[in-house]
Amino acid sequence: MYADFLDEAGAILGKSALHSVADKFRTSGEMWGALSRTLLPDKIPLFREARELLLMRSQLFLEQGAASLLERKQITARLEKLREVISENFPLQNVEVVDFRDSIKASIFGIYEAEREAVLALRDLFP
Repeated sequence: MYADFLDEAGAILGKSALHSVADKFRTSGEMWGALSRTLLPDKIPLFREARELLLMRSQLFLEQGAASLLERKQITARLEKLREVISENFPLQNVEVVDFRDSIKASIFGIYEAEREAVLALRDLFP
């Protein structure tokens, strides 16, 4: 959304360089989506289900608002059950947890660098 704003601002202000900054923020946004898949990967069925439920709950709210309250409550109840199951029997072994954390760390540092680059590029346009 911020990238779209920068594109519009670039057109209004006649600053075409804002379009490249917008692309940097779009890349950052895509990286945030990838982080959600890193945190809740498909290869772990319980995590995949949790990610799908979270996305569904969000989409229901955006598309139907209050009319989806009952369905969103049901999803929340299922998410709570998943949390309990995962807490009782975490689906990764200790060695896998280390790799999992390393992949999360790499994703977060990648986002940091992408957003840092985007912010610096934006700052350079308005000294």
